[in-house]
Amino acid sequence: MTKEPVWQEVDAHAWSHAEAEARCLELGKGDASRAVDSAIITLRRNFDDTILIGGPPCQAYSLVGRARSKGKAGYVPEQDERHYLFREYISVLDRLRPAAFVMENGKGMLSSTI
Repeated sequence: MTKEPVWQEVDAHAWSHAEAEARCLELGKGDASRAVDSAIITLRRNFDDTILIGGPPCQAYSLVGRARSKGKAGYVPEQDERHYLFREYISVLDRLRPAAFVMENGKGMLSSTI
C-alpha cells in the first residue's frame, strides 16, 4: 500500500491558503447561515463567475445509509435533519447564482422518500 503524502509539506503555501479558506460549518444553523451569506457576498463582489461543487449528506439518501438507519432503534426519518439539507444547497445556489454547479450524491437519492 502506498503511503499518502503529508500534504502540508508538499505545498505549504497552498495548504495554508486552503486552511484559511475552508469552513467547518453545520448547515441549517444560524451561525453557519451567516457565515455562508458573508462568503457569498465576498465571492459575488470579487468574481463574475463561480462554480459550486458539493451536495447534501448522503446518509439520509443513499441505499446504504437508509438500510443502516432502519436498523437503529427509535430512528424517525422525518426527524433526521439531513433529509432537508438539500434546501441549504438550493438556497446557496439561489443567492450565489454560479455559472455551473455539481451536486454530488450517492445511489438512491432519486428514489429516497421520507
